[in-house]
Order: sequence, then structure tokens, then C-alpha cells
Amino acid sequence: MISHGERGHVPVGLVVVVVALVIALVVLWLYCRKSGTYGAAKAPPPPPFATRVDSTTRDSVLAYARSLEYDPTPGAGDEQRLMVGSKCPPWAPGGNCTYGPRVQIQPQSGSYAIADTFQLASGRFVARLVTLDSAYKKLNLRTGPVTYWWVDEHGPGSTWRSVFVSADTMDTLVIRNNRSTFHPGSPTPGYRWWQAIARFEWRETDEGLWVTCTKSGCCRSDM
Repeated sequence: MISHGERGHVPVGLVVVVVALVIALVVLWLYCRKSGTYGAAKAPPPPPFATRVDSTTRDSVLAYARSLEYDPTPGAGDEQRLMVGSKCPPWAPGGNCTYGPRVQIQPQSGSYAIADTFQLASGRFVARLVTLDSAYKKLNLRTGPVTYWWVDEHGPGSTWRSVFVSADTMDTLVIRNNRSTFHPGSPTPGYRWWQAIARFEWRETDEGLWVTCTKSGCCRSDM
């Protein structure tokens, strides 16, 4: 029989296990907040230069680009071989495309936390590209140095544009059209991103680039 004093007794070992589990969960939660994996990352600070990125010295632009954090975590970014050639598919008349160098795209860690299009319009770095093989002229990619992806609203007629800034100061800037899409009420009211994400986009004739670039928007660039 169980004596009166033993009724309701909780084993000490179980108490220790529960307390340890609670402590572990608290520590994990605090770590995630500190590391930015819990939606706590800050938007990139505004650039220290007042002029346009294509009117500023390359050293100043690169110093700013390198001061930012980029997320190399698989899944946050993307990796694939990019197309070389001018027409696809290769069996079509005049088609000559083939697989090119293997390239990674890594989002700027705070790109998803940029408040609005007003902040983005003045210009921000949203991702970087790293070639793992040979050079890729379309994106200013050389073997070794990275290329930084900048977005602003200083294109012709105040349109959105992408500027690809090579870490090799001998390379000129590459400017492409940029299409920004904003989702203030979709798929649910108050929708927002909770981490930075970047992808290569499949297209029938060439790849494109995609990245989170405001709290509820994304940017796409032609190549």
C-alpha cells in the first residue's frame, strides 16, 4: 500500500528533467533572437554617401557593401549554373545556350526588414552573388571576387533599376531593369516577410534574380 505521506509525490528526477527542458527552450529562444533567425534582424543602414551609387567612388560603395551581413545559409539563398549563350532552347533556330558557371546568391540579412519603398528608392544593397567556377560577364562576376546587387529608383524617368557592383574595381557597373512587387494585403492582411530570401528565377530565355526587398515586397531583376 501507498502510505499517506507518499500520495501526490512527484519524482525528483521528473522535476529536474522538466526544469532542464524549460531552461533549454529559453536559451534557444534567446539565441534565435540574437542571431536574427527569429525575425529580429534590422534593415540595412542607409549608405554613408549622399550621391547616387553610380556617381560615388567605387571604394566608398564597396566599403559600404562589405560592412553589411549576407546570409549564406542553404535555403535562404540559392545556387545553380547560369545560362551562357544568347538563345534558348539550344535546338531552336539560332539557339546556342548552354550551362555556365555555378553561382550562389545570398540575400542581405536585413533586406526583408526595409520599411517601405521610400527607403528602398534611395538605394540599398539587397544581395550578393558569388561565382564558384568561372567568370560571368552578365553580372560582373569574376572568379573569386563577389558582385553586390543594389536596387534604387534612379533609372530613366525615376524607374526602378538594379546595379551590379563588382568587387573588382576595374570592372564597370552593370545596370539592369528591376521590377518591384509589393504585397501589402496578400495573402493575409498585414502580411510580411520574416527572413531574407533570394532566388534565381527560371525563364524560358534566361534566368532572373529575385529577393525580398521590403517588409512586404520583393524585387526581380533581368539578366
